[in-house]
Amino acid sequence: MKKVAEEKEGAAGGIKVMTPLESDRLRSKITGNVYEVKKIVDKMIVLESLNGKSQVLTELNNLPLFYESEQKKDEDQG
Repeated sequence: MKKVAEEKEGAAGGIKVMTPLESDRLRSKITGNVYEVKKIVDKMIVLESLNGKSQVLTELNNLPLFYESEQKKDEDQG
């Protein structure tokens, strides 16, 4: 079974921390586009669209604000 991104509350009081792994898929809360985690280095993460035409570079701290695990969204619907 593949391990997927986890969300948990951080020590900073209610701030969620997402810990994705390379090849996990994340869905944008704004656009609904799905991205695959390509690389994680220190606090930075590179996301690539499934069609390979765009990439996003962001900090890991931004993930819970703008992205959700694609599996989590599927579970909410089912």
